[in-house]
Order: sequence, then structure tokens, then C-alpha cells
Amino acid sequence: MRDNTERKKIKGGISMNYSKLNEGLDEYLQKYENTFYVSNLDMNINLIREGNKRFDLFKMIGSDEINLKPQEKISGLETLNLVTEFLSELGGNYLYYFTRTFNEGNFDFHNMDEIDSKRVKNECGLFSYTVKFNGTIKDSSVIVHEFFHFLNIDNYKLAPIFSEFISIFMENKFLDFLDNKGYSREDIAKLRLQRYDDFSSCCNKLNLQSDFLNLKKKIGYLDDDSYDFISMYGEELNFPNLTKKYFTDILIDFDNKMKKKKNVEQAFNPAYTFRYYLGTTYSSYLLLQDDSLDKVLLLNDYLMQEEENTNIETAFKILGINKKDDACFIEATNKYYQNEALIYKNSNDKKQAIRK
Repeated sequence: MRDNTERKKIKGGISMNYSKLNEGLDEYLQKYENTFYVSNLDMNINLIREGNKRFDLFKMIGSDEINLKPQEKISGLETLNLVTEFLSELGGNYLYYFTRTFNEGNFDFHNMDEIDSKRVKNECGLFSYTVKFNGTIKDSSVIVHEFFHFLNIDNYKLAPIFSEFISIFMENKFLDFLDNKGYSREDIAKLRLQRYDDFSSCCNKLNLQSDFLNLKKKIGYLDDDSYDFISMYGEELNFPNLTKKYFTDILIDFDNKMKKKKNVEQAFNPAYTFRYYLGTTYSSYLLLQDDSLDKVLLLNDYLMQEEENTNIETAFKILGINKKDDACFIEATNKYYQNEALIYKNSNDKKQAIRK
């Protein structure tokens, strides 16, 4: 819509130049132009904006501090037995795949303080997962989550859209399994609320990043002067109503981040964050349906096929998802995780009552 030529604006004798910001956004749009996130930015922005209607976890629990670390201790052997029993109940070849990959060293426990899990290439060039051993149910939950990544991650076309969704869904189904076996319901609620807390963080990150990336995609070079044009055509551009100062502050902040990082992904990677956001909303929607497990396992098997034999339309048909049901996805996410917040709150209220 506008001339893409770089301009400079003088403020108090200082040249305001957003070249790093614009170069970074151009690079990002070009690199990720064929991804689901960038190619459907307007649609995805609407889903992200619906996320602003999420419930306030701290307000619902009635506290400024939340301890989401599981407390019940279990051994490494018990952890593996739980995972294998769960996979055995799923049927198919899941137990076989896990046993084989575990014996080949693709899953490993390690006492690492800095991360919960990491995905690296082993000496054979195959991806392997090292899982931090905490001695709680979180270990087994992480293994299940990462194992489903291991199964479907090679589908580079569809995995960026569906892999986190599948892993988050199966992670929650595994927590149902633990609940049925009598493990701490409070710890299960804590793990689910960790997921919801991550969802809220993703929403906060994605809101402005997505809006400004979409703006860059539509009008070209961004600087202080862009504000007047955006104010006139904000609705057509699908851009929120911001004050000029706030708009300029965001440009400066993004530009500074681009200058400080070695590559654009370190400063700005909403497509990666969106995987977790989308995965949480889609999985919540399916988790509230009684027959959803069969659909998700069918989708996982579909992603495990040769990539050239798969396509996004079939994947969505398998799930029975309408991509435009923005409000339904957020309503389902709130409904699913609100129950966990109430369980956590009731458990802590009882503990406080006992202490008194």
C-alpha cells in the first residue's frame, strides 16, 4: 500500500531509523511465507485476539503466588512402567515404537537443572530426547509428550501445525490415565495449569508480534509516519487502535531487540510460539469430545506417512475441526482448564484451613 523506501524521522536531533526492525520482519516473512501461521495471518490473529478472553488464573485461585510443582514422588522405574502401560492401552504399535526407541537410546533420563527436556541429534544423525528426571509424575508426562513428537516430527509440512496439538492432547490423556490409577489429583491439576499458564504467556507474546508482522506484510516499511495511515485504515488492515506513543514505543522496542540478537528468530519468532497456542486451543476443543482419542491417533498415524502423501485439508477433516471457530476454541480452553484451577484452589484452601 505504501512506498517501501526507507525513511528517517528526526526527533530532538536524533535520527529515528527502524532499518533493523524492517529488515528483520522482511526476512521473517520471506523465510516463513509458506507456513500455516504466516500464510493465514489474518485468520490466526482473530484466534489470538479471542485468547484475550481467557480467564485470569491468579484471580480465579485468589492468590498472587501459585506453586505448580508436583510433590508426589515416584521412581524412574515406576515412571517408565506408567508410560509403557499407557501406550499399551492405546493399542496399535505405540508400545513397540517406544520400547524400540528407548532401547536404542532415543529417550534418556538425565539430571539436568537448566531444562526439562531437549531434542538433539545423536551420533547416527537421528533425533533423540533427553528428559530431566524430577522424580514426580511430570517425568512421565514429559516423556509421553516428547514421544509423540518423535513419531510425527519428520512431517515437515504438517508437524508445525499439528505436532504440538497431538503431544498436548496425549499429555492430557495420560494425566487422565494417572488420575484413574489414583495418583495425586492436585499434582495432575498443577501440570495442567502449567500448560494453561504457558498458553497465557503465548497469548501475551503473540498479540502485538502478530499484529505488527501482519501490518508489515500489508503496507511495507514501518516507521513513526506509518501511524497516520494506519489510523485511517486500521479496520481494513485488521490492526488494533493504539495511541501514537504506544505505537512508536513498540517500534523502538522491536528494533532494539533485532539489533541485540544474532538472527531474527532469537528476537522475534511468533510462528514457533503459535504452535503451542494453537496446540492448546485445538487439544482443549477435542478433549471435551468423547470420541476424540480415536481421531487424534488417526491424525498421528496420518502424519507418520510419507510427507508427500499428506495434506492439511485431510488432516483437518480427520479432526473434524473448522479453522474459523475461534470463539469455540477459546471457550473450550477456558472450560477445560478452569476445572483444574478449581481443584487446585480447593486443595490449597483445605491445606490452609488445616494449618489454622
